[in-house]
Amino acid sequence: MSTSTWKTEILNRLIERDNLSKSSAGIYKSFDSLNAKIVRLREEIDRLHQDNTKLELSNALGERDILKQELESKNLQIEAYKAKNNSQLSEIRTYEKNLALLTEGYKTLQNRLKRLQEETKVKNQNIEIVNDDLLSLQIENNLLNVKVAKLTAENNELVERWMAKVSEDAQVLNDANEVLELSRKSMSPSEG
Repeated sequence: MSTSTWKTEILNRLIERDNLSKSSAGIYKSFDSLNAKIVRLREEIDRLHQDNTKLELSNALGERDILKQELESKNLQIEAYKAKNNSQLSEIRTYEKNLALLTEGYKTLQNRLKRLQEETKVKNQNIEIVNDDLLSLQIENNLLNVKVAKLTAENNELVERWMAKVSEDAQVLNDANEVLELSRKSMSPSEG
């Protein structure tokens, strides 16, 4: 049941109760009027008793019986209105209890939503911190990769230079060995 539906229902019930009360006011006025008529008729009956007129007395009693029946009918209507009014009041109390429960549930859900929003805010802050750390580590990794590449290039250059130097030294040694070998060969035939 939506909020506007039950609110509308309660307002309609209250308006209906007020209308019943207004219509009951007419009944109460009619009751007072009938009561006043009964009092007048009783006075007239007393007067008729004094006048000893049986016909007028009979008419007055007949009218009194009619008024009594009308009064009983109005009393039954009043009782029916009271019963309906009590039923509507009971329904209103039920609606008020339901409204209180719904309001309490709404407050609970609001508190839960607020708590979840706060948790989400903290999680988002933590994610931002992790993202910042990750970005920092990526930058550091990139710098280290550049440094490693530079050092690798330097190492390769040093290895190449060393290899060239070793090759050059080996060539000098080979040349020296050749010269030494030639000099040995040249010394050896004269000995032989």
